Amino acid sequence: MTTEAQTPRENKNSRKRWPMMVVLSLVVLLVVWFAYLVATQARSSVTLPDGNTLTFVEVAEARGTAASADPWLPPIYEHGRGPFQSEWEPMWKRLPDTLRRFVPEPRQADFVSLAFDSASKQSVWFMVSDKFDHQQWRFFWVDEQGYESEAVASSAAPASAWLVVEGCMPTGGRKLHLRIRSRAGEQWRPNSPRDLGGLAADMWLNNPLYRREAVHSLTPQMLPVTVPCGDHTVTLSRVVRSRVVSQPTRGLRFEMHLDDGLPIASKFQLHDWIFENAAGTTMTANYLNSPDKNHFFSSALWSDAPVWKARVRACRYLEKDFAPDEKFVIQRLPVSPPPAGQATPQVYPWTESYTVKGHRLQVDSVEIGSDMVNFKITVTPPVGGRDLLMLNVADGQGRPLSPISPMFLGTSAYAIERNSKHTVFQVRYQMRNPRPTGLEEMNFTFGLQQAVPLEFTFRPEFEQ
Repeated sequence: MTTEAQTPRENKNSRKRWPMMVVLSLVVLLVVWFAYLVATQARSSVTLPDGNTLTFVEVAEARGTAASADPWLPPIYEHGRGPFQSEWEPMWKRLPDTLRRFVPEPRQADFVSLAFDSASKQSVWFMVSDKFDHQQWRFFWVDEQGYESEAVASSAAPASAWLVVEGCMPTGGRKLHLRIRSRAGEQWRPNSPRDLGGLAADMWLNNPLYRREAVHSLTPQMLPVTVPCGDHTVTLSRVVRSRVVSQPTRGLRFEMHLDDGLPIASKFQLHDWIFENAAGTTMTANYLNSPDKNHFFSSALWSDAPVWKARVRACRYLEKDFAPDEKFVIQRLPVSPPPAGQATPQVYPWTESYTVKGHRLQVDSVEIGSDMVNFKITVTPPVGGRDLLMLNVADGQGRPLSPISPMFLGTSAYAIERNSKHTVFQVRYQMRNPRPTGLEEMNFTFGLQQAVPLEFTFRPEFEQ
């Protein structure tokens, strides 16, 4: 059999068909992709009672940068919130509105989320309408047994068209269960947990973190268990996890006390709580400080791994408990207010250096406002496992300006913000209103101590 050779006209037509076939194939693939996107999002959308619709987009993983020199704690990572620009975004901008509406404008990652204890961090992203106000709702992750833990929700640019839900997600189920409650129905009761608002919606998503096998083995200690803490001991006698853990319900409770039966807050502050279970889930716990023997948290681990490990740092905070070589005093710091009518803080070219426990501490970058004092303390070498704490504040003549109490850390009395590198401490002192008359200079007493690491491995009680 012989095959006739193609004519020049046929060759030319064949060459023309190839680009058309390629374009047609790309169009078909694009239509199939958008059909899949629409179908997937239709199954992963929920409408709230106020008419706003939340549409699931993705679980984005943010890679963090290590920012901790603490030798006994796992590294603390800082995460940019929001993935890099997708390769699809330039194409989306050229699509008609009927298709482009399924994905709003590119997300902007112009701020950094809270420090976290894992190199990778998952954030669940939803599309919302511009009128959506996330502060009207509470978001909870729910495990297969129905135990809940409140997640952190925030809006993101542009025009608040994105909702980000973060927090410790359960890994034991193939589906992620998100529960949304209204804040409007919360009932306030003084000195006790609040009643949560009404249920608004439930939503189920595929769980990218699904994992059944144990990552490592944890051997629980029999409670009560006692561990050394400096010249004292700390006893953990009981851990109770309620069905719903959140800021209003205070649903996770640790019962702890010192060797003399006194509350831990009578001698120590507890910082940097970290929880871990055998499933490999690690979370930075949201600690709600307490003056008595009950210590409350607004987030918790899950029922799929019944043995937990808790790590925390205990720090002294009373000036009388610090030795002279653990303290230094910034004396006669100029704090004259800026001239009347000046909106920006007054900057003073003031600097001093101190040496405590082999560390050089340089104080500079002094800024004074009408009711606040800001300055920076740079520690060389980094403090590592040590902790820097403000112990006392007085005027230039040594007269106390405000009481120092562990229960007022970070309030209007005083605040110290430490970055996770443990090298630069940004200090902010908020004056009481009104500003003391004639206040021109201030003295600040700080203590540099070795923090005491505490660790407990236990079986929590799960309320039914």
